[in-house]
Amino acid sequence: MARAGVLSLVALFLALPLAGTALGAAKITIINADPAGFGFNDPAPRDPVGGNPGTTLGEQRLNVFKYAASFWGQRLSSPVEILVRANFFNASADYPCSATSAVLGFAGTVPIWSDFEGAPRANTWYSSALANKLAGVDLFPAGTDVDYPDGEDIGAQFTASLDDGSCAFPTKWYYGLDANAPFGTEDFATVVIHELAHGLGFQSFVTRTTGGKLAGDDGVARDDAFMVHLWDATAGKGWPEMTNAERLASITNTGGLVWNGPAVVAVAGSVLSAGVGPGGRVQMYAPNPSEKGSSVSHWDTAVSPNETMEPYYTGPKHELLVTGELMSDLGWGLASGSPVYTWLLPSSAKTGGAFGAVWTTTLYLGNRGSADALFKLKFLDNNKDGTAGPETLELPLPSNQTITYEDVLGTVFSKGSGSYGAILVTANVPTLNVLGMTSTPVPPAWAGCVSSGGYGLSVPAVQASDMIPAGPVR
Repeated sequence: MARAGVLSLVALFLALPLAGTALGAAKITIINADPAGFGFNDPAPRDPVGGNPGTTLGEQRLNVFKYAASFWGQRLSSPVEILVRANFFNASADYPCSATSAVLGFAGTVPIWSDFEGAPRANTWYSSALANKLAGVDLFPAGTDVDYPDGEDIGAQFTASLDDGSCAFPTKWYYGLDANAPFGTEDFATVVIHELAHGLGFQSFVTRTTGGKLAGDDGVARDDAFMVHLWDATAGKGWPEMTNAERLASITNTGGLVWNGPAVVAVAGSVLSAGVGPGGRVQMYAPNPSEKGSSVSHWDTAVSPNETMEPYYTGPKHELLVTGELMSDLGWGLASGSPVYTWLLPSSAKTGGAFGAVWTTTLYLGNRGSADALFKLKFLDNNKDGTAGPETLELPLPSNQTITYEDVLGTVFSKGSGSYGAILVTANVPTLNVLGMTSTPVPPAWAGCVSSGGYGLSVPAVQASDMIPAGPVR
């Protein structure tokens, strides 16, 4: 077994024009490497935003990172825990941030491995997390490396300069979990999802300036699991068969460098409207001249609709088009569908009532289990069949924590006055407590009946197992 003890960094850039745990799922654990008072530990107060309940800047950052870890953990399968060492950095000469562009973050695998037991291809490098998955054991346990004492598989760093005013770039991070970043903000969850993908294997280790394969600690140059699926349509060759000079030319073959993995090829034509070459091969990013941290290890900017793994931030993206299939081509097993547990809150409102009442519903969710939860909310409007109501993306709820949505119809579903109906809650664990409180401040006309405060009724949601199935009469 060979190892290369390198941290291969792949960056996501942002630019402005100069003119203007389920069945089989992977467990991804975050190791906070920030010092006190900075990054994930920043105590600056913040209001909860977009489903993120954090009340400090550091808490919100960490919640987003956990959300992104769950995003990948629910999609990939591995018997070995994946450790991510994460921290923030300030803008500098190495990590520039100006009025027109900024390095948002970068990530990569810590060690890479070849010829381990279970490796599907000899003399081929695999990222640490993927190698562990294929081997079925942790190849990089705690204590192996002084720089990564916990045996971390991925290193990830992100700029703090969009928040602290040290950069002239005109936008700020958005820490919501709802893929609804307002104009003038950058969705942090999208960036973390992107960077974790690099650490999980969405990167090649071929040297950008020479086209040479990476040599390990033993001095032997090897293919890597990413580059074995790269194909040059002009040369009619795959990268493993090319010389260094041919690969160097291919790195800048815009439109001609494509992905040749079977899983991606099978679906690309049905989900992408542009950026797909002959044979269903999706174009990779190969600008001329090549770009450090971006070339090859991203989808081409020609891909449409925009995909999460393009080299530049294109807006909130909490879904995958062909990136999941690329992970499958690399050797990741995709996690099987998780069980879905259901609760129905029969009544919710945002509407006026008699004598000046103003009824709104507050939704309370609590996770009383030992496992973190992912949940969705769906509004079932009155006099509708409930199949087409608005629905949130997956949101996290850690073990033994609660979350409250005041005026849930207005704040979550953007409903106006006069709205009422049921709310469907689904989750990947059965341990949620779901309660709705529909209430009104005391209208002046009620002063003789209710002395102060408000008036309302709390209703617990009904679990699917307690509902009356279709057909039976009770």
